[in-house]
Amino acid sequence: MTPLTTNDIVVCPHNGQVVLKSNNGKSLSIKDSAKAITKNDLLNADIVGCTRTIAGTSVPCVKVVSVESTSKLLSVNNDEVVLCEKLNLSLTDKGFPLALQGNPNAKEWIAIEDKS
Repeated sequence: MTPLTTNDIVVCPHNGQVVLKSNNGKSLSIKDSAKAITKNDLLNADIVGCTRTIAGTSVPCVKVVSVESTSKLLSVNNDEVVLCEKLNLSLTDKGFPLALQGNPNAKEWIAIEDKS
């Protein structure tokens, strides 16, 4: 399992990009100055550029409202670190799963064995 970092790209199914900011995880630097993203960092994060429409009306995903993609083994400042491989368990305000675009930034640097 690989921790999500500020250098990763997370999107909704309509290509909206999640704005990743590390507040709680900023004390854990992973690679190339990338900081870990924790559950509370991702929760309520803004989503920009979502192209979702219904009957020609724009109804974009705008926030992350559910984060269930965390490690029980790694936490920073008492906040669980988000795992790239479990991002699909986290949802937008419109109920759509998140996804990682490309490979995890920290894949070659750190891995967490999660046996849950």
